[in-house]
Amino acid sequence: MVRNKILAISLLFAFGLGVGCAGQKSIVVGSKNFTEQLILGELIAQQIEGCADLSVERRFGLGGTLLAHQAIVNGEIDIYPEYTGTALTSVLKEDPAGRTPEQVFARVRDVYRERFGVLWMEPLGL
Repeated sequence: MVRNKILAISLLFAFGLGVGCAGQKSIVVGSKNFTEQLILGELIAQQIEGCADLSVERRFGLGGTLLAHQAIVNGEIDIYPEYTGTALTSVLKEDPAGRTPEQVFARVRDVYRERFGVLWMEPLGL
């Protein structure tokens, strides 16, 4: 089964998963390997379990940004929390200088969709 790839940066994402993952019975939540990411990954997993008819497999502690990014692009995970600034600088190798947070988000969202087939959700606002 081909899984939709969703990059999580919103706790409101669970409502969108019902459309994006129709027919899918489980979802794999990943996270990078530091405390904030582990907590965000667990929050995402619990939100899915509480709001959607999906079981959740947790794959936490994947390593750094590039490892987590490769896991979602390869379909090894379906969703994980990421930061727009990190995606822009580490993955896309672009300079954020002179860009507003809204511009950074729009750039990352558009390039991830076009280049990687990954949906970038709205920011958490943290």
